[in-house]
Amino acid sequence: TTEASKSPTNAAYLFAISFNDGGTLWYTGTLYWVSRNFPSNGTVRIDYSLDRGGSWANIATTVPVTNGSYLWNALSLTSSPVALWRVISETDPSIADTNDRIFTVKGTNEVIRYYVNDGSTNGDVYCTAVGSATNDGYFPSSPKASVQDVLNNGDLGPSDIVYVDTGLYALTNTITVSVADEGTSNKLMTIQGSTNYADGGTVIDRQSAVSDGMTVNSSYIKLADLRLRGGRYGL
Repeated sequence: TTEASKSPTNAAYLFAISFNDGGTLWYTGTLYWVSRNFPSNGTVRIDYSLDRGGSWANIATTVPVTNGSYLWNALSLTSSPVALWRVISETDPSIADTNDRIFTVKGTNEVIRYYVNDGSTNGDVYCTAVGSATNDGYFPSSPKASVQDVLNNGDLGPSDIVYVDTGLYALTNTITVSVADEGTSNKLMTIQGSTNYADGGTVIDRQSAVSDGMTVNSSYIKLADLRLRGGRYGL
């Protein structure tokens, strides 16, 4: 009939919804998915990865697909800024979907480490490669080229550390730590410069006598081993 022809006849599918725009899961959070054309008793498996999909571990099995959500307790996990999750049909593993973008998981150890480097590895104490705007900033081998880039792209919180390696960082804009990035009274968020003073340490040069080198608009921030110069104020 005319009406029957409009009934859905496509194969079953799953679509992972949560964290498709990135973000942070703080200890526990709900994972949502959409499904279609599954039998009423269909079940799914839910997995996670803490290394961009390089390896996977299980969150839950035999979850009714019609639930459309699952509360994930990630408290016991090691924190990671490059997490993914996926939902998979247990009767047909080819029917599956992974969320679109990496996101941050805050687990029991809480600390997420970020890395910044200039264009050289001479005298470095944290990084094994030069900094680049195209790097992710999550590993010593892929540091960002600026502190601001890390702040803009990450969701920094209590206990997190930004390591800024040995070198000169010439600024054209003020580094701004926004209210979105802050620690707590007993778990500071830290921007840590190089401790290699013999090779000059970490120098941030604002290059403007009427501008600030750095402004901090949030609470419980620790700045360590950084030398700011060339601005209205120096530390």
